[in-house]
Amino acid sequence: MGLYNFKKRFVPFIESGEKTHTIRAKRKYPSKAGDMLYLYEGLRTKRARRILVTKCVRVDDIEIFVTGWNKRIPEPKAVIWIGGQKLSEDEIEAFAQRDGFESFADMMKFWQDDRREFPLRGDVIHWRFPGI
Repeated sequence: MGLYNFKKRFVPFIESGEKTHTIRAKRKYPSKAGDMLYLYEGLRTKRARRILVTKCVRVDDIEIFVTGWNKRIPEPKAVIWIGGQKLSEDEIEAFAQRDGFESFADMMKFWQDDRREFPLRGDVIHWRFPGI
């Protein structure tokens, strides 16, 4: 069973079926294909709301290496590996958009505000939106 909390900004993308994966740190008991995923907003608060219950269809390793990431350089460069495959620049942009961001630069801004450390190593947990 996978229990995942999402910030409010991602809820419309999950509900519309545009966002069908999430990037997470490695867990002691990771989700795997076939597991039920419980997606929430405001988890562990009085306003907790279930967004979606669905099955995990795949989990891929992800590694993100970033260069040129500081306040003077607004467009960081990255190398992203998913499931052992290196993404092209176009694939990086498309991946960021499928993750609920306007662009890769927008994704990096979100992570910078969230104080993420790079290189980032974790999992991409994929689900299928019901009805698709």
